[in-house]
Amino acid sequence: MPRAASFPCASEPSPTAGRSAWSLLWRRTVAVGLLVFFLVESYQAIWGRENDYRWHTVKGEAFLRRDMQALNADWYPLGRMGWNALVALLPYRLGRGLMLAAGVAALVGSYHLWGRMAGHGGLGHPRVRTAALLTTLAGVVLLQRELDECGLQLVLLGMLSVAAWLFYRGRELAGAAALAAAATYKTTPLLFLPYLVWKRRFRAAAAMAVVLVGLNLLPALYLSWENALEFHGRTLARFAAQARLQDPSQNTVEPPNVRNQSLTVALARYLQTYGEDHPLYLPHPAFVQFGRLSPQAAGRVVKAAVLLLALVVAWKFWPSGGRSQGSGSRQRHAWEWAVATGFTALLSPLCWKHHLVLILPAYFLLVLEVLRQPEQNRGTALVLWVAAALMILPGRALWGRELSLVLVSYKPYTAAALLVIGTVLARVRGPFRFKANPAPGQPERIWQPSASCRNNSPEEEPAYEHRDVLRGTARRSVSPGGSERAA
Repeated sequence: MPRAASFPCASEPSPTAGRSAWSLLWRRTVAVGLLVFFLVESYQAIWGRENDYRWHTVKGEAFLRRDMQALNADWYPLGRMGWNALVALLPYRLGRGLMLAAGVAALVGSYHLWGRMAGHGGLGHPRVRTAALLTTLAGVVLLQRELDECGLQLVLLGMLSVAAWLFYRGRELAGAAALAAAATYKTTPLLFLPYLVWKRRFRAAAAMAVVLVGLNLLPALYLSWENALEFHGRTLARFAAQARLQDPSQNTVEPPNVRNQSLTVALARYLQTYGEDHPLYLPHPAFVQFGRLSPQAAGRVVKAAVLLLALVVAWKFWPSGGRSQGSGSRQRHAWEWAVATGFTALLSPLCWKHHLVLILPAYFLLVLEVLRQPEQNRGTALVLWVAAALMILPGRALWGRELSLVLVSYKPYTAAALLVIGTVLARVRGPFRFKANPAPGQPERIWQPSASCRNNSPEEEPAYEHRDVLRGTARRSVSPGGSERAA
C-alpha cells in the first residue's frame, strides 16, 4: 500500500502567504493613514475631550472621600468604583494618557491573540496584519468615538481577549479570574458565567463566581462593610427593576436616547410608535415609525425574540462530549468566544456605538477567512462590506448632526453587529451531524494529521491528510476549517 502523502504545516511559509487583493503599497498607505488617525485622536482624547473618563474619575474621588451619596453609580459593580478610585489618584492628564495607551495596546494585543486562536498566527503573519488593518478601517467610526473616551471599552476588549486566550491554552482558572475582572470592570461580561456552565466547565464557572465576589467585597476594607453592603443592595435592586420593566425602550439608568444601540431598544424602535413628546421621537421628515404595539406588548415580543436568540446560540454552542484539541475544535473556540464577546455589548441596556468595538474580534475572524479563501467566501465578503457601510455611513461628518441622528435612530450599528455575529454563528456547527455511509464497494475517507505536523504547538493549525481506505492512496487535502494544502 503506498504511503500517505504529507502536506506542509500551517506554520511553514507558503509562496502565497499573506497575499491578498491589496498590494504592499496599499497596505502601507492604509497603515500610515491609521497611524495618523490614532495620533490625532489621541491628542484630542488627552487634551481636547471631557467624556466618560472624567465621569469615572469623579466617582473615584467620591469613593476616596467615602461619600456614598455621590457614589451613586450603582449600575456598575462596587469593584469598578474601587478601580475608579485608583485612576483618580493619578494626575488627570497623565491618567487619560495611560488609559488611552492601555486601550490601544489592548486593541493591538487582541488582534494578535485572536489571530493565533484562529490558527493563522499572530501579527507577525502578513495575513493577520492585513486583516487587522481592514478591521480597523471598517470600525474606524466606532474607534474614533471610543478613543474620545480614552479607550475604556477597549480595555474591556483586552480583558475578554486575554480570558479567551487563557481558556484556549487550557489555563481555565486563570481565564476564569480574567472573566471575573472583566465582569467587575463592567457588568455584562457576567454573560460568560452561564456560558461556562452550559459548556460544562463547572470548575471554571465556580472560580469565576468566587473571584467576582472577592473583587467586589474588597472595597469594603476601605468603605466599611455597612457602606459596601448598602451599595450592593442598591445594585441588586436596580437589576431587579431593570428586569421588571415592561417597556423595552426604557432603562433604569437614564432617559431613553436615540443613540442607544442596545438590541432590545433596537427591536422596540421597529415595534412601537413614539409620540411627539417622547424622547425617542425626532421631528424630521426622514424619521419614520413602523410598529404600533403598546409598551407591554412590545416588551413581550422583545423578550420572546431575545429568548429565541438565546436558544439558537445555546444550540449552536452545544457542549461536545470531550475536549478535542484538533484544529476544528480550536477554531470553534475562537468563533464561540467572538460571538459571546459581541453579545456582551449588544445585550447591555445601554449600548452606545463605541461599545460595539466588542464586535471587532468577530469581524476580524471573518476577514481572515475571506483573505484565506476569497473564492469560497464571497458571501462573507459581501456581509463584511455591508457591515462596514452600516458602521461608517451614518457618521455626522457625512450628513451633519440632525440627519445623522435620524440615521442612527434606525439602529445601523445594531444591524451591523447582528450581521457580523450572525455570520460567525452560522459557522459554528450545531450538535447534530449526519454522516452518510459509503455505498458498498466505495471507499470511506478518514482524516488524520499529517506525520510532519503531529507535534504542532497548540496555536499552530495542523495540516490534515485523508486516506482512501479501500484504495490506500492519499490525496490533496483541505484541513477542516483550515486552508488547502498543496501536495
